[in-house]
Amino acid sequence: MKIKIFSALAAISLVLVLLSSLLLTACANSVAPAPTTTAPTTAAPATTPAKVQTIKYGHYFPPQDFRDLVAIHFADLVSARSNGRIKIEIFPAEQLVKGKDGFSSVAAGIVDMYPVNTNYAAGAIPLVDIWNIPLPAHDDTGSAKMFREGRHLIDPAFTKNNIKILGVINSTGPGSLYFTKPVRVLEDFKGIKLRGSGGLFEKAATMLGMSVVTMSAAEQYMALQTKTIDGTSTTYMSIISFKLYEVAPYWLFVNLGGIQPYFALMNLNKWNGFSADDQKILAGSVDDSEGWMLTEFKKLNDASELEMKGLMKEKIIPAKAEEERWRNILKPLVDEYVNKVGPDGAALRAIMDKIALEYK
Repeated sequence: MKIKIFSALAAISLVLVLLSSLLLTACANSVAPAPTTTAPTTAAPATTPAKVQTIKYGHYFPPQDFRDLVAIHFADLVSARSNGRIKIEIFPAEQLVKGKDGFSSVAAGIVDMYPVNTNYAAGAIPLVDIWNIPLPAHDDTGSAKMFREGRHLIDPAFTKNNIKILGVINSTGPGSLYFTKPVRVLEDFKGIKLRGSGGLFEKAATMLGMSVVTMSAAEQYMALQTKTIDGTSTTYMSIISFKLYEVAPYWLFVNLGGIQPYFALMNLNKWNGFSADDQKILAGSVDDSEGWMLTEFKKLNDASELEMKGLMKEKIIPAKAEEERWRNILKPLVDEYVNKVGPDGAALRAIMDKIALEYK
């Protein structure tokens, strides 16, 4: 019995020894896992969105008028070409300032941009009165060409007034005279109160016997309705946009006001706040808007003239002999212009005369 117990204990001891040996071997052969190292996480640099520069662009035309559509076309070009870095905010219908105050407001920085025609600019810069000479021989394309060929004379004058002139962005087109009563001959002008907007146009009106009341385009309707004025000089599209046919239905088919470009004016300090690349975008977009305007303008102007035939009470075309009477009275205006502004005016007159030959 003792022998059996002893044998059992011996067997158990042997098993324990073998197990211990196996465990030690396993521990000796095992390789400790390499420590896990995690690379420090580096956050991607935050991308700063490009700063958006906003331009407040005012004008005096009603929304969806062709001149408003040109402004929208310009704004779209600038946005696309700058990848949204430059935003043009358009304020039509004199929401910012009246049309006649556009020049001074741009100079003072009250508005960033405003399309200003040469009537409104001539008070501060008499040089541009060349476009206000009545009974012109050229059309809108010729008017824009005058600017391009004479720009080297005009730019410095605007710069002195704290204004950058980007180019021509619109045109008045061929204007006519519109009255509350029929006007047919020189004698009918006497006593007429005509809406004026500045420049040589007002001088021409007084030389023909009319008096002038200066006001913004948006004020014409009420002034005609209340007999504050008896007539106005404006374009076919403006007659329709402002519904002036309702209060001035007699159409005298003669262009006393010239064909005036609308200069795209920007406050000079605002302009200098843009990079050279963005300045190229702005100026190039004005040039391209001019090209689009000249193409579309003629189509819409012709359509407006046709529409007016059904809106006006009478279209009065003066006899050639009668119009020649007016021309003879107004001839001194060109010499007065040159005498007033000097050599630069003479140079612009030479450009105008050269372009006029292209229309003969």
